[in-house]
Amino acid sequence: MTTKWGIAVGLLLGLLSTTSGFAATTQPAKQMTVHYQSTTGKTLKPAKQITTTGATVQAYGSQFSASGTGTFGNGGTGYVKKIKGYVPFSLKKAYKYSQVPTKVTVTYVKESVLNKKVAASYLKQFNAYRKKQGVQPLKHRKSLLKKVNVRAHELWIRDDHVRPNGKSYNAKMSGYAETMAELPAYYTPAGMMVGGLGATLVYNAKGNITYKGTAQTAVNELMTVDKLHRNTELNTWAHYSQVGFSFASDGSAMMAQLFQI
Repeated sequence: MTTKWGIAVGLLLGLLSTTSGFAATTQPAKQMTVHYQSTTGKTLKPAKQITTTGATVQAYGSQFSASGTGTFGNGGTGYVKKIKGYVPFSLKKAYKYSQVPTKVTVTYVKESVLNKKVAASYLKQFNAYRKKQGVQPLKHRKSLLKKVNVRAHELWIRDDHVRPNGKSYNAKMSGYAETMAELPAYYTPAGMMVGGLGATLVYNAKGNITYKGTAQTAVNELMTVDKLHRNTELNTWAHYSQVGFSFASDGSAMMAQLFQI
């Protein structure tokens, strides 16, 4: 029942390095100090000094690989860096030489916080959709939440209903059912992805991650687009349901949802 969504890559940013540009004219050096901090104000890595003598300072580069465990790329880089355990919370822009500021702060959200907030929004929208369709909303259970969070992380190891231990919560007559989803990388080898199919990380008009918008893409895909998943999402036999997300630093993610009698 697993559905994989491809990445619809639109205009990609970050193709040039921060220190060179095509036919860039040498001008007086300008320096930009970049600070890296979490949404709680924690410093995540030492500040970086960017120097340009005419080239555009890019925000994103090929260091954002298209997989949750990928390595840093060897191509052009930007001042937004990949930080393990965190996802860029706010989108940043490229600066032309004439617009280079003296300092910039790049903000990141902790993966565990992102997982929890997107999951909470998903369940709220999930039950609202069930109610709208005339189906009883499902209750939540802590023991099921623990199981589904384990499943979301296991999907990086084995993307299958069969768990790494060889068992399955989706087995016949088990009292459980499971749906799974993959969210494509938001930061691709060539830079930032500006469009996507299916469930994906979403940024709002202010350039910040929207938990509700991200969750909504998963709800839409599983409950309106994909018929097989929709039948499970709208089942009438389960009493409980929990969802778990596992985001990686490139914005890709695994999602698992468990249903229990």
